[in-house]
Amino acid sequence: MPEELGRSLDVGPGCRVLIVDDDRDLAESLADILESRGYVVGVAHSARDAREMTSEFESQVAFIDLKLPDGSGTEVLSYLKKILPSCVFVIMTAYADLDSAVSALEKGALHYLRKPVQPAEFLRLLEGAVETIDLRKEKKQAVEALRQSEENYRSLVESIVDWVWAVDADGRYTFSNSAVKNLLNYEVGDVVGVLAWSLVHPGDREMFQVLLHASPADR
Repeated sequence: MPEELGRSLDVGPGCRVLIVDDDRDLAESLADILESRGYVVGVAHSARDAREMTSEFESQVAFIDLKLPDGSGTEVLSYLKKILPSCVFVIMTAYADLDSAVSALEKGALHYLRKPVQPAEFLRLLEGAVETIDLRKEKKQAVEALRQSEENYRSLVESIVDWVWAVDADGRYTFSNSAVKNLLNYEVGDVVGVLAWSLVHPGDREMFQVLLHASPADR
């Protein structure tokens, strides 16, 4: 497998686009359009060629003809999606009908392109596919940033010697740091889910519940 296949996927010019179509003239014409704009293009003329290319070409966007000489485009889509789950797929066909469109979309195609292919429409769909990749990347980064932030916060809270806890609207503990073990001799698992006032001395429960439900300004 080439070295670049293990790298992070950058989109826009340099994005890797696979074209699967048994119409060689069309495939080469689309490839020329993309290469002139800085895209890296792979071309396959059959289902078999497309499957074999996965070992050397990790496509980020794939335009697949619905009718291939040795199989259907939806079958190729299903196969490639297992190998390249982050790839964005567009089905192309001159035999556009509702059933084939629905089938392609159900199997994971983002768009459906009718033949004869118009370059402007082709590029518009490619732009949409690239935007989808960008959005997925941004979402993944946001999720990772949130996870890291929560991990940092948890590490900070665990380092505090005082008991830090949180309760829900019903007054049950939803979080406790490990200081509860040293201060009250409770395990964290014994505290979470328990009504907060149940760990308070009976004589202090009324005042505790007042403080628990008071706004920060009133405490």
